[in-house]
Amino acid sequence: MDKRILVPIDLSDVELAKPAIASTLMMAKEADGVAEYVPTTCP
Repeated sequence: MDKRILVPIDLSDVELAKPAIASTLMMAKEADGVAEYVPTTCP
């Protein structure tokens, strides 16, 4: 099983991204995996 979590983060709204980052880090830690962030922006 792959232990990478890919998370698209909209950099135009950092406050909205903070809970997603925290949840992802928690899940990755529990699974002994890693989180990879993909920066995105909305048009």
